[in-house]
Amino acid sequence: MPSKKVIAGLLGIIIAVSVVALIPVFMYGFSVNVTEIEATLGLSSSGSPSSSSITLQQAPDYDLSSFTVEANPKAISAYEYFFSKLGGNMEIGQTENGDTAVVDITITFNLTTPSDNSLIFEFKPQGLNAEGENTITMTLGPDEGIGEGGTFHLKITISIAVKLPNGETIKTLTLDPVDLTFDIPA
Repeated sequence: MPSKKVIAGLLGIIIAVSVVALIPVFMYGFSVNVTEIEATLGLSSSGSPSSSSITLQQAPDYDLSSFTVEANPKAISAYEYFFSKLGGNMEIGQTENGDTAVVDITITFNLTTPSDNSLIFEFKPQGLNAEGENTITMTLGPDEGIGEGGTFHLKITISIAVKLPNGETIKTLTLDPVDLTFDIPA
């Protein structure tokens, strides 16, 4: 028969694990209102660089071939939101094309909440493919100001720098700001 110290130790471990497992529920409740922002950027070039020794005069010209942004409000579990934050709240999908130039993107969010608070924050995905399509998915939740119900206004400004492998910037683009309005249920 196990001693009282062993039983007390096991109970202590079980209680500690239970408390740790409930941290997301303590932080956010059982359900979390989030908005998933999906931006798709397509770039095309007039040619393709063939080596890392290309000079600015030989570099192709890059232009925006497609650009869309969507806001998708939804409710997810506190656990799903908590664990999505551990890996960062951004996912990047790219088409592979062998292009040697890369894209550095700066995405600036200006979020106005239903209580008229303004929050400004940035994401900077770096080193993406310069030609082809890049899809950037961001989850905005209570940690980014999406904690209350109501109508939110989001202004997104995106700046793009196309660079050669040696770091030379060959093209900069600043896209027209995107204004989104979405509702989170109370």
